[in-house]
Amino acid sequence: MVASHLIHERIDGRTYLFTTSDPPVIEPSDAAFLLPIYDEFLIGFSVLDRSRALSRYPNESRLFDSTIVVGGQVAGSWRRLFTKEAVVIELAPFAPLAAAEAEAVAAAARRYGAFFGMPVVLS
Repeated sequence: MVASHLIHERIDGRTYLFTTSDPPVIEPSDAAFLLPIYDEFLIGFSVLDRSRALSRYPNESRLFDSTIVVGGQVAGSWRRLFTKEAVVIELAPFAPLAAAEAEAVAAAARRYGAFFGMPVVLS
């Protein structure tokens, strides 16, 4: 029923469907996010569809860890520990982060701490 409203494109051996209307313009973002385990960002797609987000991912066996996402790419994993005084966030990037990326990740960690009303300690 919607076939007349879709365009089929083959990109890198995969078929993608697009609407014939112009998509909204989305500016690229260097924002960082600390995603929880089993987040839809990765889990909501089949294994083949994850390849674009996982281009920096060195070990797919850690796919279900909590993930650090920078600029739309999985850049590492993280875990947290609550103490009486703060949330301790242990970062495990796959490669050294550039200064801007590290600041974006630190900002994401501060947002996480603010959600709990606690300061954050990065380790």
